[in-house]
Amino acid sequence: MIRLIATDLDGTLLCPGGKEISPRNAKALEAAVSKGVHVIISTGRLHTGALPYARLLPGDVPVISANGAVVRTSRSGAYLRRCPVEPHLAREILPLLRAAGMSPWFYIGDTCWAERRDEGTAALEARTGARIECVGDLAEKAEDGAEKILGILPHDKTARLQDELSEMYRGKLYVTRSAPNQIEILSPDATKGLALEFAAQKLGIAREEIVAFGDNFNDLELFRGAGIKVAMGNAEEPLKAAADIVTGTNEESGVAQVLEELLSQQD
Repeated sequence: MIRLIATDLDGTLLCPGGKEISPRNAKALEAAVSKGVHVIISTGRLHTGALPYARLLPGDVPVISANGAVVRTSRSGAYLRRCPVEPHLAREILPLLRAAGMSPWFYIGDTCWAERRDEGTAALEARTGARIECVGDLAEKAEDGAEKILGILPHDKTARLQDELSEMYRGKLYVTRSAPNQIEILSPDATKGLALEFAAQKLGIAREEIVAFGDNFNDLELFRGAGIKVAMGNAEEPLKAAADIVTGTNEESGVAQVLEELLSQQD
């Protein structure tokens, strides 16, 4: 029996463009909630970027944001879990990212901090509504606790940089990608899977009662916290290989395709 749905947003629950839930997906989530199934949004976005969708659900529900570094409630905004990068590591890694050609950003609270505005910050602001603030040197914000350090690079550089940083900071930092061209660096305790495990325990839900939906590399960790793992038709190949089910694309309301079948088995 499914008691909890954990779903990524961009490339998964949301239509292409990252702004709307399809009517079919919305109907499937509504049907799940009506049967007493919990729904948790699990996203790499800032908490504020998840709220328009989390608030479609009834109650003050947990929301996993910043790729698992943060769990906050959808209406009160209360922090249930927060795992920032250690300040000395945040300062230490900045020169390495700049040397690789990246203009890094910090996610802290409800704000994305950057050293300058560019096409990347403009696209983030347009797609997710993120608040962008600039500071001359991001190292000045390290003591505030960067929940996520991220940036954009050409596709051919991201996998190599991920491998290099993962080896250099093994056990100290979690390095992943939420898109082929986007590196994300977090505390080792900040993964979607650990955040999901935390939220599920608070709700009294076992791992085998959870279905998780995702499309990208950072959702591999989300899958570790779920009994049923569903990759979108548009997912990266490693995610499809790790999935129990490969559904339709986000353009085809792939989330609803699976939920309709699973919920029909619980009538």
